Formats: sequence, structure tokens, C-alpha cells
Amino acid sequence: IYINTICMGFAWRSYLTLATILSKENSQENHRCAISRAYYAVYNILRIRANYQNTQAISSHRTFIDSLKNPSDDLFNRFPFEGKSDLIFHSLEYLRLARNEADYDGTILIRKNDCDSIISKAESIFEMLDDADNTAL
Repeated sequence: IYINTICMGFAWRSYLTLATILSKENSQENHRCAISRAYYAVYNILRIRANYQNTQAISSHRTFIDSLKNPSDDLFNRFPFEGKSDLIFHSLEYLRLARNEADYDGTILIRKNDCDSIISKAESIFEMLDDADNTAL
């Protein structure tokens, strides 16, 4: 079901705050949700910054990330991150893989330190984005 209401600027970064709150409860449900929210916070901010519209395709996340990692792709060149593009985009891929495990692999145990590590990686991506924004001013 798609909601056809226009949302004027949802604060995707707030998902990282939610992830931090969820991670404090020591349960698989909360840890899995926290990892997913941390990933989506970063993914959606980068997607919006890149003006990426292909969000309905089955492999849109993988396609987006692969494009970001490819220096010859137009998406890669939309991000002037002072040499940190590789780190940001590979970190996003790491978050995506962790989110896939958290969302789809019920056979693995996700510990609090796994969850905290993912949240920390998402926070570091936002710090790099903030630094790039401040440098551009």
C-alpha cells in the first residue's frame, strides 16, 4: 500500500535517533529494528542528496549503492566529499548488508555490540556528510 500524501521533508536522520533508542533494549527485535533504522537513515539522506528516483525497483538499493561506488557513474560525481566518497559509499554498503541480515536472516543472533557498531558506523557517515557540508560553506 502506498500513501499518496505528500510529506514535506520527513527528517530521515531521526531514524538514527530511533535506532539508538531501540538498541538500548536487549532484545533481538529491537536490535534488528535498530540496524534497519540506522541503514534507512543514511540511505534515504544519500538518496535525496543524489536526487535518486528509482526507489520502486526490486534492486533499487543495490543499484543505487553500486552507482555511488563507480567513479564513472553520474551519481558518484554528485557528491564532492573531499576524498571520503569511497569510505561513505562502502560504509553504506556495509550497513545495507547488515540490514539485510537483520531483516531477513532469522538464524543469526544479533548482539548489542553488533547493533552498536552499526549505529556507530551510521553516525560516522553523518559526521562525514556534516563535515562536507561545512567545508562547502
